[in-house]
Amino acid sequence: MYWWSIFVVVRFCQETIPCQPGFSSDNFVFTVHRERLQRGKILGRVDFDICTDQNRFLFICDDNRFKVEIDGTIKVKHDIKLHHGRINFSIHGWHSVGKKITSRVTTESQNIQMFPHPSSGLKRYNRQWVGHVFDIPENQRAPFPKELGPLTVHAAFINGTSAEDPMIVIVFVVDENDNNPEFISNTFIGNVNEGSQPGTSVMTVTATDKDDPTTDNGMFKFSVLSQTPPVPHPQMFTIDQDTGTIRVISAGLDRENVSEYTLIIKVADMKGTGLSNTATASITVLDQNDNAPQFNPTNYIQNVPENAVDFEVVRLIVTDNDERHTPTWNAKYRIVKGNDGGNFGITAEPDSNDGIVKTIKVSAVINSYCLDNYTRFCYLWHSSVKQVP
Repeated sequence: MYWWSIFVVVRFCQETIPCQPGFSSDNFVFTVHRERLQRGKILGRVDFDICTDQNRFLFICDDNRFKVEIDGTIKVKHDIKLHHGRINFSIHGWHSVGKKITSRVTTESQNIQMFPHPSSGLKRYNRQWVGHVFDIPENQRAPFPKELGPLTVHAAFINGTSAEDPMIVIVFVVDENDNNPEFISNTFIGNVNEGSQPGTSVMTVTATDKDDPTTDNGMFKFSVLSQTPPVPHPQMFTIDQDTGTIRVISAGLDRENVSEYTLIIKVADMKGTGLSNTATASITVLDQNDNAPQFNPTNYIQNVPENAVDFEVVRLIVTDNDERHTPTWNAKYRIVKGNDGGNFGITAEPDSNDGIVKTIKVSAVINSYCLDNYTRFCYLWHSSVKQVP
């Protein structure tokens, strides 16, 4: 029987290395424990850097059965089977100057050898490895190097007796919650129609976390901290804690009263109770045609000189509370009564939206009864106004 004592020393050191833009490896290998991969399974994360402060990127995968998130996490899009135990594909990222950078990804299944149950008679068995897997937390404090052990590892026969060669000791670095989740932007811009009903979607915000996405360290929740202004209700909007979708929660959106809302939103890991960050969501309330134009005043009496063509008879004042210089505000006029001879025309003045009434031809009836050049003449007509569709 042979025994070995092995001392495993993990050394941590820092070395200044010039930044090289691109993936941290030309080929990433991710191991899975079964040949069938279900939709949504996370294979792992690729590291990508362009030597700037940017830490979220757009990636393209040449195999549409997989997708790469902006933080480099690779997920399975559809249920698939690893034929021959592995799949290879490429992912592409881009340098800040527009240069495409490519890396290969290999996904392979780890076969587990099953030994048969013993039966009667003598049989020869291969030796088995007996060893240990150790976890050490990241970000440990000095002093360094740190010693793990003593670790006794050996090869053994199936009856438990030792053989001659030691096995490899595997040390996993266990993730700690040392990264705050981050929104991909400090400010998100969205809009919603006034009068929208509760449940209406406004926009979706996105965040990332560098910690392990398969643990609570990398799983985060969204929430709304405040709304400005807090009218007509202090909670006009809500956010889905899992998807980041912002929706209307209360009725009463009216652009004429409030044209823009500002939300302070929060993202926190540990399912919403851990490290956090905030961002701003700016929501513009879009105008709808919910205000009819109004004449003010509604009656006019005016003098008209004889034989005058293109003479401005009167300017009709109209008010409309919808947003100025938009299709819901622009007016179109027509005379609906009292202009049987077609002596008058009416048009909209673009800047003010006023209706301008002018003479468009000489009236023979008016001429036959004129006593002088400026006979007082009262002409009654009815004008209607409608908004330009």
